[in-house]
Amino acid sequence: MITLSVRLPTTFFVFALLACAFCCRGWAGDRPPAAVSSRSASPTRRPTSTLVYGPGGYANPTLSNPVNPLSYGADNTGVNSSSDAFQNAVNAGDVLIPAGTYKITTQISVPNNRNVRCADPATVTISFPQSTNGYAFLWAGTGPGSIANCTFTGTNTAHPAGYVAANQWNHFVEIEYGAHDIWVGNNYFRNCWGNACVHTYTNDNKPATNNIIIRNNQFENCGIYGPTTDATTNQYIVYNIAVDCTIGPESDDSLQPKNTGLIEQNQIIRKFGTGWENIGGVALSFTCGWANGLDYSGMICANNQGAFSAPATHLPWLYGTMVVGHGTYINNHGFVVKN
Repeated sequence: MITLSVRLPTTFFVFALLACAFCCRGWAGDRPPAAVSSRSASPTRRPTSTLVYGPGGYANPTLSNPVNPLSYGADNTGVNSSSDAFQNAVNAGDVLIPAGTYKITTQISVPNNRNVRCADPATVTISFPQSTNGYAFLWAGTGPGSIANCTFTGTNTAHPAGYVAANQWNHFVEIEYGAHDIWVGNNYFRNCWGNACVHTYTNDNKPATNNIIIRNNQFENCGIYGPTTDATTNQYIVYNIAVDCTIGPESDDSLQPKNTGLIEQNQIIRKFGTGWENIGGVALSFTCGWANGLDYSGMICANNQGAFSAPATHLPWLYGTMVVGHGTYINNHGFVVKN
């Protein structure tokens, strides 16, 4: 059980301002990006009375005639690699993963129009023991699609976590090079080695990764980020819980597409700090963008909440509020403002 120390907001006048800002950006009120495919997510208006953070707070995408990876040779004991079985299953159609532990040792490349769902995050574990560069699930220029209702676990189990910059491209979920309409929700992501458990990206020459929803996940014990977005447009990150994991965008250079979107109603909780902090990097933070002096003005970060729990004795940082090109920060509470 986590006992939290927080500073609660005392006013909610900001919602009118948010609604105006969203409409100006082509979003309707408090809805997720409207262009996300109904095939993958069917998003509707978020709850207005009860805020449900973390897994289980939102309906999973609908599967169409899903296949069972056990039929393709997956090992639900976690002893042998299930990578080939998962690849063959996702090539065949939507995938519903039954109870068990499944070890992934090489990436699963997800084609267009595929939804992957675990039966229950309490009974299904996706084990990714790799600590060097590599991905468990990869969307590269594909979509729509989703991954939902799973527990992902790595081997970065120290507290605080470890971090090795040379192996920063180690991700449970990688969404890149123009992938679009991807929904990542209701998952647990624990003990990831890379700079993020869930990472989106495109380079200077490829189209932006677009229409990405990351919602109602719980991230725990990260190298740096739980989710981070790089050159991603129309992103929506909401109702996630991040324990010792940073949340925010981070781009590489000015030739990439500019990050745009909304990060709202997430909880960032400090216990031990991140792996990067442990080797002298920036302390556990929430950010609307500050890295590499780039333009994050297309980002809005609103109504996010910081907290701490033993053994920590202070709140996470709010980072990037004063840098050139920063995003718009509105009504974020429970943080120590650092720049």
